[in-house]
Amino acid sequence: MKNKIGDVSSTYINSLIVAGESLGVDRGFILRENNLSEQGLNDPDCRLSLVALMKVGQSIIHSVQEPALGLIAGSQSVLTALGYPGLLAMNA
Repeated sequence: MKNKIGDVSSTYINSLIVAGESLGVDRGFILRENNLSEQGLNDPDCRLSLVALMKVGQSIIHSVQEPALGLIAGSQSVLTALGYPGLLAMNA
């Protein structure tokens, strides 16, 4: 499968889902709401569109009325889990 410009690693979507869980949103609800599967999200080679990432974030924000979801996800993330982009961010 060829990656397209704007595709993101499932790691980024997982970090949003984990942040949503910390705010009380059920993981299964998020997956069903966005037509995602655990199998796909756990595949390190899985890439999803930027639109999918935005839809996941939007569904979590609407569920908990927390517009700072991105900040919460960022504060909970481990940069090295994001591969080379995370390593670059650590050293920037």
